[in-house]
Amino acid sequence: MDQALNILVVDDSQILRQDLRNRFESLGHRVVGEAENGLEALDLIKELSPDLVSLDIIMPEMDGLECYRIMRSLSYPPRCLIVSALADEPRVIETYEKEIEPNHYASKTCSLDELAEKLSHVMAMPPLPIPESHE
Repeated sequence: MDQALNILVVDDSQILRQDLRNRFESLGHRVVGEAENGLEALDLIKELSPDLVSLDIIMPEMDGLECYRIMRSLSYPPRCLIVSALADEPRVIETYEKEIEPNHYASKTCSLDELAEKLSHVMAMPPLPIPESHE
């Protein structure tokens, strides 16, 4: 990816937010904010206008999928990559395949190359697309 992205990292674990920050920054991107849950994320999205939100699924207050659904209704939604320990679980993808592109999930343990590839895919598409087979 040629252009550095401004990224908001959303995860309830401070350790995992730091890990993601390090990984995104090693790919040449800027982490402009961090949030512990979907409610905090929505406030920061309005304040920071990130290019991309890295969003965990399971969090207190508001989970990542509810946040994703609300982000879709924003006037200028950011792009989003679901980064979760559950991202490789077929049951998770199957559950949300009508709402989220399968390539818009990344495992928290994915390699830097895989993460870069996922970011390129997400940024090449419109924000928060509804999968074509389900529109």
